[in-house]
Amino acid sequence: MSDLGSALRMPPLPPMAPMSVLVVCRDPEELRTFEETASHMGDRVTGVGDLAEAIAVCANLRPDLAFVDVTLGDGTGLSLVHHLQSASEGITVYAMAPSPKLDLALEGLTLGATGMVTLPTTGDAILRAMGEVREKRGTARHREFLEAQLAHTRNAIEAMRQMAKLAARGAMPDLMRAVADAVVQVGAARAVSVYQPEGVSLSRVATSGPVTAPESSGDIDLERFGSKQDRETFALGSGAVVVEGADPAYRPALADLTSFASSLVVLASRAARTGERAAEPARFETVARFREHLRRALDEAARHGRKVSAMCVALSDPLGAMRRPPSKLKEELRALTRPGDALGRDEGDDEVWLLLPNTGSLEAQLLRRKMAFGAVGAATFPQDAADADALMKLARARVELSLRSPVRMLDLARKSLRAIVEGLLACPLLDAGEGSPYPLDLAVPAALSLVRHACLEARRGGATSVLVSGPDGVGFGPAVREVCTDAEQIDLRGSDGDGVDAIVVAAEHGTWTCCGVRQRDRFKAVHAADAMLADLVARKLAEARA
Repeated sequence: MSDLGSALRMPPLPPMAPMSVLVVCRDPEELRTFEETASHMGDRVTGVGDLAEAIAVCANLRPDLAFVDVTLGDGTGLSLVHHLQSASEGITVYAMAPSPKLDLALEGLTLGATGMVTLPTTGDAILRAMGEVREKRGTARHREFLEAQLAHTRNAIEAMRQMAKLAARGAMPDLMRAVADAVVQVGAARAVSVYQPEGVSLSRVATSGPVTAPESSGDIDLERFGSKQDRETFALGSGAVVVEGADPAYRPALADLTSFASSLVVLASRAARTGERAAEPARFETVARFREHLRRALDEAARHGRKVSAMCVALSDPLGAMRRPPSKLKEELRALTRPGDALGRDEGDDEVWLLLPNTGSLEAQLLRRKMAFGAVGAATFPQDAADADALMKLARARVELSLRSPVRMLDLARKSLRAIVEGLLACPLLDAGEGSPYPLDLAVPAALSLVRHACLEARRGGATSVLVSGPDGVGFGPAVREVCTDAEQIDLRGSDGDGVDAIVVAAEHGTWTCCGVRQRDRFKAVHAADAMLADLVARKLAEARA
């Protein structure tokens, strides 16, 4: 779940603009004193010498502050004190008069003037009067900002509460509409379009406001559309949100809101599947029957724009993993599956197949972490393959890669996190196959840039799950949270991983891990797209957290 702080905050209050000051006085020396004093504060001074000109300037300029010589004309100055307040709402007026005529300035106070200034004026008197007005304006402005922020926060919380209720009920269409409305509210956007997968393209499922986005589009075309003019695109699970006409200052709020909504989409999908699928538990079929189940699931997924994952589990491997009795195997696998899933295995085979309908690759990866079996390979429709045979072939190939993983070859599973790093640095096994650990020897800033880039790339592909080591302000954690606010940060101090920097990124297109140690200004580590190694590092981080 993302950090919702920025989703509940408005953009910061911008600096206060310079004041517009009107000076009604015929003495050029007095006007010059005002201009010189105000210029130091960045304020703008307009000087006039009679009533008619003052009224015309006030109507056009709408000044914030006025200094009026109340001795002008036969009562003209005094009448102007009252008239300026009617002509310009919120203006502050100071009455000016020489010492012998301060009674006129006092009369100006009864007509609504805020204060008096004695003529001839001094820079200190002018600065004091302008400072009081500036403080008054700043206080009122800050109060208005806080009131607006409170209203914005209440609206955002209420929108999130409604979205969460819809997700818990599995009401996906209503949730999509609520997401569109919430983005308009939180981001002050002109229009919003929400897209979800349908077959190999994205279809618009909800809108808010006068949208110009297409009804359906491919990922790349939609990204291109969303990058033009005043538009922006955000990931929403495996779909997207196209925002038109939003205030750029609200971008962090929109990023966190759509990240929150992505988590709710997963929740809604699970709730919907619970209502759709039969209550019977997953059962074992032959591999041939399993393949037929997979084909039917793929046909249904293609029609409804859903995902399907196929998972292959090797129950033994060349390093001698223990076999399980059939009864124990069924018990353990059924504990991991849900009603509606399917299991496939032929008698005597060392392979077990799992069919996971409505399951994306990120969910499949999280399930794989829970397994205490042999090597595991997963493939997901539509991103990995489009037919049953291709999915099963890819899942089996990923099992083969897992069998060559350094986790097995170096027997890392029972070692501490520091011992894992030391073992990989000593023997990274570059020839272990696709995604093999690769050694790094980088300057620390370059290493931080690498992990930031990895998180950015992962988020572009949809939902992500990030585990990162390091207390606040130290290590990878702060660098990662700059671009991935929902990353889970784990403090390794006091554990057997103390001093190790590690990160595990699970995304829709795969996993990536990097772990190592700092040596002065260098970072020595390995990084890999090895799923088994990523699972192991994630487990060690979780153990340190516990």
